[in-house]
Amino acid sequence: MNDLFNYIEVVTGKKPEILPEEPLKIPRHLSMSYRWKFVKILNFECILLEVNLDKLVINNLLKHLNIFELKTDKKIVLLFNYLTPEQRARLISNQIPFIVTQMQMYLPFILLDFRKEVTAESGKKITKFTPSNQLIFLYIFYLDKEIFYAKEIENRCKVSAMTVNRTLRILTKLKIIQMIGTTHSAKYKVIKSRREMFETVSKLLINPIRKIIYIDKKLNSSHELATGEFALSKLGMLSYNKIPQYAIDTTKYKEIKKNNNHFTDQYDIDSFNTMELQVWIYNPKLVLDNMQNVDFCNINTFTVDSLSLYMSLTDIEDERLQIELEILLNRVLEE
Repeated sequence: MNDLFNYIEVVTGKKPEILPEEPLKIPRHLSMSYRWKFVKILNFECILLEVNLDKLVINNLLKHLNIFELKTDKKIVLLFNYLTPEQRARLISNQIPFIVTQMQMYLPFILLDFRKEVTAESGKKITKFTPSNQLIFLYIFYLDKEIFYAKEIENRCKVSAMTVNRTLRILTKLKIIQMIGTTHSAKYKVIKSRREMFETVSKLLINPIRKIIYIDKKLNSSHELATGEFALSKLGMLSYNKIPQYAIDTTKYKEIKKNNNHFTDQYDIDSFNTMELQVWIYNPKLVLDNMQNVDFCNINTFTVDSLSLYMSLTDIEDERLQIELEILLNRVLEE
């Protein structure tokens, strides 16, 4: 443990503190797979979980971490003696904090703490939404009912139970939703209007565009969602005579990159056979698929949802465009 604490001190500049042990009602099979220690790393109270698994199965690990997170508000950090590059990549892709003594440390909650913080209504400080946070928020934002369950978000948004629970805790602290019942049988109630929700999280929302590429119009775009000023024109809000613009997710981008050599990140103003593809940080189709009895014009015109569209265009300094965006925003907030 001394080697571990010395390593953390070298990386963070401050030696961890050992905290008093607390009872954790963990199933017996988990207590046999893990040993844990309560510590404070910088300003974060954490539980160091020493993994005693012969084979790292990411799906099982996510389930185990979800059980631990339901039992505590402390940050869960996995402790390993060794990780293969593949195992490390899996942990990072799922944003699972871990430490390999004297070798590697991945504590995303500390990195996030260095970003600009926003004070929530509860007085707690939170950072900008992650892509998964925003996707889950949009699911709740467009709900046509007051009561929902965490499991339905997990299924509809294609995210892990751990990610859902983290996001629901944030939204609970922001007083957007309220948990009803015990942890194991909890359901949630939406307690703000759409306008109130937007006003609460407006500074937390992020632009969904990861990158932009340009590709030949021959690519079949009939199943892609229109976005940008092109989407506004399809909604009858703006005249637009430039190239078509569509939103895709990372999976679709990788598919295009693998099967098509005719794309570039440079826009050719003289090309009439080009279309713009915006690679989004979450799947825009998931948002539209989850919309129920809301924002019908987006579904009928096959455009991205209005709030994501608004966030993707707010940085453009065009007075005419900004006027239309305000109209778009007010329309979706009043529905």
